[in-house]
Amino acid sequence: MKYLDEETGLLPDLAKLDRQMREGAAEFHFADFRLSDAILEDMQRLEGDDIAFSCSSFIAFKRGGNKTESISSVDFLKAVYAVPFCNGFHNYQELLFTDTVKNIVINTTKQENLEKATEYLRQFAPENLPANIKSPIEGVVRNELLNNGAQEDKLNENVDLFFSFLADQNHRGKTVGRNDAIVSRILSGLNFIAQSSAVVVNIVEQMAADEKLYSDSREVLQEQMPIHDITRNYIGDNKIIFGAPGTGKSFKLTNDIVADGLKSTRVVFHPEYSYYDFVGSYKPVPVYRQNNLNEQNEQNFVTVSGEDAGIPGAPTIDYEFVPGPFTNILVEALSNPEGRYCLIVEEINRADAAAVFGDIFQLLDRRRTGESEYGIEPSKELRDYLSVRKVLKKGAELRIPSNLSIWATMNSADQGVTVLDSAFKRRWNFEYLPVDLSQNHQLDVAMIEYDNGQHSLLELFEAINERLRSLLIPEDRLIGPFFISNESLIEYDEVAKAFTKVLIYLWDDVLRNRRDELFDLTVTPTLASALDRYSSKDVLQLHLSFSRAEGDIVDQKQNGLYVDDKENDGTSMNASGDDSIAFAQDSDGLDGDNTGKE
Repeated sequence: MKYLDEETGLLPDLAKLDRQMREGAAEFHFADFRLSDAILEDMQRLEGDDIAFSCSSFIAFKRGGNKTESISSVDFLKAVYAVPFCNGFHNYQELLFTDTVKNIVINTTKQENLEKATEYLRQFAPENLPANIKSPIEGVVRNELLNNGAQEDKLNENVDLFFSFLADQNHRGKTVGRNDAIVSRILSGLNFIAQSSAVVVNIVEQMAADEKLYSDSREVLQEQMPIHDITRNYIGDNKIIFGAPGTGKSFKLTNDIVADGLKSTRVVFHPEYSYYDFVGSYKPVPVYRQNNLNEQNEQNFVTVSGEDAGIPGAPTIDYEFVPGPFTNILVEALSNPEGRYCLIVEEINRADAAAVFGDIFQLLDRRRTGESEYGIEPSKELRDYLSVRKVLKKGAELRIPSNLSIWATMNSADQGVTVLDSAFKRRWNFEYLPVDLSQNHQLDVAMIEYDNGQHSLLELFEAINERLRSLLIPEDRLIGPFFISNESLIEYDEVAKAFTKVLIYLWDDVLRNRRDELFDLTVTPTLASALDRYSSKDVLQLHLSFSRAEGDIVDQKQNGLYVDDKENDGTSMNASGDDSIAFAQDSDGLDGDNTGKE
């Protein structure tokens, strides 16, 4: 249809289209948009050879000689918001420029030309046009619209819209009969400076005239705008928190999630964890064929023991794509671009991270706006799943959106972990948590008996860390403030039990091949003896001064924590000197009444 909207049967409502253009421009947020190959091909088709492209920065046009003009990719896509208004405006101009309407406007207003005639009509509000002017124009417009398929019951509304166009006071000094009448309206609607942005109007006109260019541009805008909305004050990133055991890595991530208002999913990597666990794969699922028997003959399913199996019908196995935690949170983030999401990976280096991430590895490179720099072609099953969830369009590449962060924890000091290669690591921001025992105030009040003296765990941990530093032990192997959970620091007995974890860690992990540099092996040649005698001996050679008088220690005997050296004269040592934990737990020292040991 020539002038009318096919769905409504009406001329465009320019006031509404102008408002939508301004609202779109106001909500538009600058970012580094990447134009699609389809847009570049469209522009090459329309502009010919005198055009140069830069996908993520600008399009340049050669306008004769050495003169060029360019438009940034950001401004290019912003032009999309003006296209509906541009099309609507041209519809009115097309109707106005028909010889019949043009002649009647000029003759009725007794002006020399169309520009002066329409300028004259702007003196009046639409409802106040003099009858001798309005009536002949109305008759001609009715006939023109009827000849182009307008419905009788909508003629009055269409005529009113046409007169509103003629009397519109918002044409910014341009009469509607001029070819450039729309320039000021578009630049004003898109919030551009007129002197430096005329090329924007050219792009709008090209989009309005070429449906494919408009469609391709709108698709890029719709796909990228939710991702690039950097005014949300949240840009997703990849971050690994690492540090010594007990420095509070998981605790910090949890606090950061609360502070940033993120919705999170948590996953723990382990040696058997795979890409198919992380992203998803086809898996067997039970489905049931309903019974069609009548009530009297209905079949009951029972277990081997004869009990009702509670199965709704005959079971069979089907296969469906079962998404992993990465895919689940990706769908949420893509479905809700205004939301903030985070995938937390605990112990990222306990699995083969490169194998677990697979082709997702390519998506970890991010632009400054948070979106993946490069996209990937997902597997067919993943694409089908994302398409069904309406978060990935046909033919589009998969990218991590900017409202989705991936945060992880890592402790490189643990045994049995997988080393992250440099290509993987450079795609992450690393945040180191130093050992700061003062972060856990509970350590200062949690008391334990060590070497016949009462000491706080804070005092012991500080002395242990100082000894380890003197031995040039890397900081990521020191004792962190949360090495022992605070739940274990409430009861006196539990503190003593928890301290055995520290000794085991030092014996088995930190100083496996150089135990004599920390442990006094003349007193504690085995782990079992260290666990059994630390309350009465300086098994770690810390040389601490007593925190309490020796007489006060006797008061602790009722708790079973104090073991007098005379009462436990080394008989709990493993005679074989075997230092394995399993063997130590079978020793007499650990099976005795000393509740300070596990």
